[in-house]
Amino acid sequence: MRYDHGKDGIGAVTRSLTLTLILPLVAAAAAGRSAVAQQRTSGQTGAIAGVVQDESGNALVAAEVTLLGGDGQRAVTDEEGQFLLVRIPLGDVRLGVRRLGYQPREVTAYVAGTRAGRGLTVVLKQLPQRIAAIEVEGKPLDYGGPMAGFYQRLESKAGGGRFFTRAQIDSIRPYSTTDLLRRVPGLGFTWTGSDMRGSVIKSRDRRCSPLVWVDGTPTSTSYYNPDLINPRTIEGMEVYSGLSTVPPQFAGPAGAGSCGVIAIWTRVGERQYSRPGRSEREEAAAVLASLIDSVQVYTEAEVDQVAQFAPSARFSPEYPAELRQSKVTGVVVTEFVVDASGHIEPETVGVVYSPHPLLTEAVSAALSRTTFTPAQRAGHAVRQLVQLPVHFVDPQGKGK
Repeated sequence: MRYDHGKDGIGAVTRSLTLTLILPLVAAAAAGRSAVAQQRTSGQTGAIAGVVQDESGNALVAAEVTLLGGDGQRAVTDEEGQFLLVRIPLGDVRLGVRRLGYQPREVTAYVAGTRAGRGLTVVLKQLPQRIAAIEVEGKPLDYGGPMAGFYQRLESKAGGGRFFTRAQIDSIRPYSTTDLLRRVPGLGFTWTGSDMRGSVIKSRDRRCSPLVWVDGTPTSTSYYNPDLINPRTIEGMEVYSGLSTVPPQFAGPAGAGSCGVIAIWTRVGERQYSRPGRSEREEAAAVLASLIDSVQVYTEAEVDQVAQFAPSARFSPEYPAELRQSKVTGVVVTEFVVDASGHIEPETVGVVYSPHPLLTEAVSAALSRTTFTPAQRAGHAVRQLVQLPVHFVDPQGKGK
């Protein structure tokens, strides 16, 4: 090829190359749109997947995503804020996104095929709240109850024990208690065909089995298999693999703890909790939405005087010891209805988002002991939806 560098020569070549590059792209885009149009006329559909968040990046539970201008198909976000819409017409579609306590939005999404990507992120802006957020700081623990010693030893980090808190057990998700113990240095595991229950734990240096304590009481001095205890029922566990690390209170009768100690603390009373399922959260949010839609409950924007904590109320969630020790912080946002007498309707209590189930439990327990001054509308006490943010903070981390 010969290039003419005379007048307008370079410009002509540049224009030629530009057209050579652009025209195929334009043609490809047109072909893609044409293919989508043909698929749409043929009745083919696709899917949309995405996530709904607040301005801080927190996943919003039970946000409603609706296909506008179509058959009204809708989806509700799960605990990770994710949603999925299927059988959507191909091409550009409009979605309406709303969540109680947040400004609704409409967004455009492009559907090109049956496979739904995870690229669509919708951010909702929180509506102004006239009830002040609560801040809970990690304070020195006031030890008490049957597990007082456990938390004292955990806090002081004295000795050579290995501790497992409820929060750690939840994060590990062990199939058996032995799965936890395999993480402890100094313990050995042998399989015995005569033992239908599996592994036998031995101290590597003494070649004998540790003494097992359950809720402060030693088990038989003969071998006790920790797998007889379901790990989901364990609130805390401390393991001392050698004689030199065993606290005096765990020495046991006739020095039975000389081969090490496994001290297991089980859940009791109010320490038991279950993780709220997605369906429960979605159902609670749906109930609240229906109450708002039917004008049986008012929002903050619809009342003359919003519900507030009663002057005599003491709302003080307890910072779970194991989370404070592990420096787990974050914001729990709960929503509930305060009735015309100032009491919380228990069946309406739900969670917008939470960093940990134990923090959710702490807030819920504190709410059950709290009363409000009811909202006022036209001179009458009315039911009002309240969203309450509770900040769990580490005072040592402030200012960092």
